[in-house]
Amino acid sequence: MKFRSNRATQRSPRNHKSERGTRTLANQAELESRAPDLQPRFRILVIEPDLQRGAAIRQHLEQRGFDTLHSSNGTHGWTTIRRRRPHAVIASLNLANPNPLELLEKINSSGSIPVLFQAAAPQLAAVVAAIKHGARDVVAASSNLKSIVLRIEALLTSRSHVSRAEIEKRVIGNSQCIRRLRQRIHALANVRVPLLVFGETGSERDQIVEVLHATSPEYTESLAFFCATHDLTPSLREASVVYLRDIHEFSPAAQAYWLQSISRLKEQDATPRRIYASTTMNLETMASIGQFDPRLASIISQFKIVIPPIRKRPQDLRHLVQSLALGAAQDMGGRSVNFTPAAIAALRLHSWPQNMQELKFAIEKLVAFAAGGRITRDQVRSVLDESPTSVASMRRAGDERRRLELVKLLEETGGNLAEAARRSGVSRGSIIYRAQRFGLLPRRSRTR
Repeated sequence: MKFRSNRATQRSPRNHKSERGTRTLANQAELESRAPDLQPRFRILVIEPDLQRGAAIRQHLEQRGFDTLHSSNGTHGWTTIRRRRPHAVIASLNLANPNPLELLEKINSSGSIPVLFQAAAPQLAAVVAAIKHGARDVVAASSNLKSIVLRIEALLTSRSHVSRAEIEKRVIGNSQCIRRLRQRIHALANVRVPLLVFGETGSERDQIVEVLHATSPEYTESLAFFCATHDLTPSLREASVVYLRDIHEFSPAAQAYWLQSISRLKEQDATPRRIYASTTMNLETMASIGQFDPRLASIISQFKIVIPPIRKRPQDLRHLVQSLALGAAQDMGGRSVNFTPAAIAALRLHSWPQNMQELKFAIEKLVAFAAGGRITRDQVRSVLDESPTSVASMRRAGDERRRLELVKLLEETGGNLAEAARRSGVSRGSIIYRAQRFGLLPRRSRTR
């Protein structure tokens, strides 16, 4: 993808009379290659305390057809991000107040804006921390400016329009419900109506919204996030594309504001031009009991995309596991792993109440401790038993709670088992059995 300056591309090629009729196909191809590249102009914010270096970076970006903004510190940079909504940010790792990681956390919470950090050679620890906190890329501060511009172009190219084939790569599975999900995403891509993504906890609602955004005509615009804890900032009011995350948690005032915004979507100069929302709750049911605005619930539920939970599509589990395991192995720098058929069968037996969030955690743990690149049923069972949602884990949590209650009761009664039994409403033998089971009393040895 090329990002040519409009000024450089507005010049028309000369068309002398002597050239007419003699121009070859090769000449025509050459002229076409010089024609304006009809790509949207991306807005890049450069946060650089070194004014001279910042000006040089901006000059190189503008020569490639970008619009640029500049801030000399993190505070002003964050203000610019909120007001101008750049498509990408280039920032130094030497920022202060806020420091780079604090700034990155704010950027990630406000939307999908890629950040490229510049780091000095001794800043290895800072580089690792930046990557862990979500930085898209890090380059050495000593890198030539051309390479920095190429990195930015690569980041923005990854935001290009998503095809039907690309949707299949991002929404994994061959079950009928997943095929319907992909078809619905493709069908609603160009429809200028509010879209509601419904899914259980951990079902990756944010990721589906990002796929929807990437398939829409506004894919070059940054996706502005709004949650119940956010304020309606000027930048959010002016954002072209807005994502209302967990809309069921919004206050009545926020519901009223977004109801008005949605009613203006069909106007030619409306802002925002596109609105996405997500929820884990049935909004119409909430409205019927007075917990949500019924008008907003009715409007925003008209075009709904439902993410099926993992338990309802067990045939997709193998594809999901393979994809997650490959990604985990690459992130950990190790070799790929294979799951035995028995291991896949054990994974299918789990109900996955936390859906993809829980599955990702389990696969990452299995890949991290895989020996010899092979994962067995016993390894799967061991990891699932440690899961917070597993039956075994809940049983252990219940046992620990009962043990602490018994310890407290024995402390209050001074170790008097009869009094502890009386207060609990059980027999003395029952108290002895519980105390022995939890290791508070030694078990009596049986004699033959």
